Amino acid sequence: MHYDDVTYNIREKLLKRLINVGIIICLFGICEQMLIKPHIIALFPMLFLLAALVAGHIMSSKYNRTDIAEIIIGVVAIYVTFPIIYFTSGGIRGGAPIWFVLGLFYIIGIFNGKKMYVFLTCAIIEDIIIYVTGYIYPELIIPIESEGKIMIDSAFAIIFVGTFLGVITKFQLNAYNRSRKIAISQRDEIEKFSKSRNAFFASMSHEIRTPINTIIGLDEMILREKGLSDEVTENAETIQNAGKMLLSLVNDILDLSQIENNKMEIFPVKYSTEDMFNELIEVVRYRIEEKGLAFYVNIDSSMPSMLYGDAKRIKQVLLNILVNAAKYTKDGSVTLTAKSEAVSKDKCELTISVLDTGIGIKSENINTLFDSFSRGIGRDVNNIEGTGLGLSISKQLMELMGGEITVDSIYTKGSNFTVVLEQKIIDAKPIGNIDFLVRKGSRHLAYRRLFEAPDVRILLVDDNDTSRMVITKLLRETKVQIDQAKNALEALDLTHKKYYNIILMDYMMPGIDGREALQKIRRQENGLCKESAVLLMTAEGDSSIINKIMEEGFDGYIEKPVQGNGLEASIMSFIPNELLEFKAKTENVVVKTLAGETIIKPNVLKKKLIITTDCVCDISTGEAKQLGIMQVYLYVNTPSGRFKDTIEIGIDNVTSMLEKDRRNIHASAVSVEDYENFFASRLTEAEEVLHLSFGKNMGKSYWNAISAAKCFGSVHVLDSGLLSCGLSIVIKYASEALKNGASLEEITKLVQDMKGRVNTRFLLDSIDPFYENGYIGKKMRNIFNLFHLHPILAAKKSGLHIDGFMLGDIDSARIRFIKKTVKKIKNKTVNDIYVSHTGISVKQQEMAASVIEKAGICDNVVIHKSSVTNACFSGPGTIGIAYYKK
Repeated sequence: MHYDDVTYNIREKLLKRLINVGIIICLFGICEQMLIKPHIIALFPMLFLLAALVAGHIMSSKYNRTDIAEIIIGVVAIYVTFPIIYFTSGGIRGGAPIWFVLGLFYIIGIFNGKKMYVFLTCAIIEDIIIYVTGYIYPELIIPIESEGKIMIDSAFAIIFVGTFLGVITKFQLNAYNRSRKIAISQRDEIEKFSKSRNAFFASMSHEIRTPINTIIGLDEMILREKGLSDEVTENAETIQNAGKMLLSLVNDILDLSQIENNKMEIFPVKYSTEDMFNELIEVVRYRIEEKGLAFYVNIDSSMPSMLYGDAKRIKQVLLNILVNAAKYTKDGSVTLTAKSEAVSKDKCELTISVLDTGIGIKSENINTLFDSFSRGIGRDVNNIEGTGLGLSISKQLMELMGGEITVDSIYTKGSNFTVVLEQKIIDAKPIGNIDFLVRKGSRHLAYRRLFEAPDVRILLVDDNDTSRMVITKLLRETKVQIDQAKNALEALDLTHKKYYNIILMDYMMPGIDGREALQKIRRQENGLCKESAVLLMTAEGDSSIINKIMEEGFDGYIEKPVQGNGLEASIMSFIPNELLEFKAKTENVVVKTLAGETIIKPNVLKKKLIITTDCVCDISTGEAKQLGIMQVYLYVNTPSGRFKDTIEIGIDNVTSMLEKDRRNIHASAVSVEDYENFFASRLTEAEEVLHLSFGKNMGKSYWNAISAAKCFGSVHVLDSGLLSCGLSIVIKYASEALKNGASLEEITKLVQDMKGRVNTRFLLDSIDPFYENGYIGKKMRNIFNLFHLHPILAAKKSGLHIDGFMLGDIDSARIRFIKKTVKKIKNKTVNDIYVSHTGISVKQQEMAASVIEKAGICDNVVIHKSSVTNACFSGPGTIGIAYYKK
């Protein structure tokens, strides 16, 4: 039912109710007039109104003409009855003014649109005329004989008009409440349906992508084999392309769901135009050529070689158009044309068109061509496969990217689809004359492994046996060591016994899913993989859902169906260089991260500058990877041997060891030779290295780094004056400045300026670690221990100094320490607050976070575990806080 029909029904019910109440009021009114007004003329108003109400009742009930009924009642009541009541019932000294109010209320409550404005205007003018006439010619008004009768008349008007208005108001409120309940019920049903649909799409994505993963993965293993016959190679390539086309159909359905829910996102990256067109043409050419169609490609040779945009979505749009061209063309050709035109120094406009000689589109159907599930009514499509989603999704993707897609078609002759899109220029060097169709025979490129790392241990967690088998085979040539777990419980058992550099975690598993398994690994007591890189493996196609999952703490993700090169590239990006025995020179490879898709180019081009630091900066391996920071390890010496911090030993293992035997566990700087090896490796990746060392008066590391840097003309060591959470803040701003194109001199100046603006303080449980590291004498240590004082240390002048103390138990002291620091910075402009800790409970961490959040002094609050080295220095139970004021 149309909205106007619903409104009309409500007004009809309201009018009928008013008529019934009005008839009753009129009958009482006639009695009242006979009682207090002797003039027979005084009865006429109520008789007129009663007649109008009866007529309205007949018109609305018998003839269903509510519109006429409301006009009859309105005209008689407002323009006949109420004026007569005014002149026969004492004018303003009676109940007449109250009836005028009823007339205005009736007009506003019953009429709509122009009718309401006309009636309202006429009623107001009439009221003014009546009042003016009564004032100028008072003799026209028949007075009521006594004050008592005036009161009775006024009371009657108030009671019955008030009742009448109450009925209208009550009815409207009831109607509103009923409508609101219906709306809430419908909203709940829609939300329930939406959740169920999203769950269905997620399940469908997983269930369909998993077998596609097997098909494409095993097919890739076939294509890797040498000495295959041309027929086997051709069949394998056909299977692979068919699998990709099937995947494209699944993606269309999932993309439609994202677009409808406003969750579709665009992820721009740097991309090679040559690579993009190569990949596009290789996927679609077999569809065109198998139909016996000619395929022409004309790519402008002056097109910039490197652009910035969402290459994945651009390829998706063009693929949809090209596939449609092949579908709807029986004879003739398909032509892909692309050109670029500079619109500014760093931007160009891409114009890409696809011309076919197919059946074309009737002009009356072009307007609906881009609607979902539309395949062009009137086109000969009965025997042509497809969902009708491709063009709808393409149009909406183009709008999200700020471009447009248009079509020009002649029915029975063919169509020309054109895409226009502005892109940022990264490298303006022209791609030159490239024959994208030059490859004859097999389209298959020989497989080349990206790396070999036999010492790298990987844990593969997936409940699907076939998926584990496929991924294991795809990684076979990299020589990594792979252990398998078919569920989260098996994975947790393995991570408790064995260290893994990387964990590949499937998301949808029965029982404990990938997200919960990740949290259990990160919090596992005495677990060996708390700091390991965990990569999410998912068949989920919704980017917004993937991002939400990634925010749980995954270091990256691998999308199913898994592609061999993409899988190797993702894993290689989390392997330290020292563990890579072989690293191939590769072309662009896309790696999935929380920020979207990132192109990496191993061993192709050196960076101008990279930033390194010591592992005492208290950031996890995953955070360091995201910031692009390489860390120098420090040594942790234990009764069981010497270990490399961040590489061979974890913070939780050290914390439990310190609680049992603190005296025999300590950290030490790496040697000058170790620094030399570290800097030499970094200079294979960049032209210059800026090493941000922790405070020069906090140990030997700064001086060893200075000595090592003398061997290289391109290594610069800078004393940050900080360590732990304070150094974390400096590293964050330095890496952001580097990403924004800052020079070595600019970053050095930034760090020097931050040195005096980053305030770093620590609360230790005991003074003993500070004494054992030679910072204070025995007398001072004895005083602190005698009175059970918890020392507060501050980073000043590139060293650590006692800055106060706390009394009481350590748990309450920590909260008081945080509150005191918060109070100290409450009136300052603070940009970042970093908190690091060694072995304090989750409850204490939450309390500390709550204190800072309630103060509302900073939006960026980061709480993380301290490094192993810092734990050795400060002892278990330490909490540190650093803040930066610009």
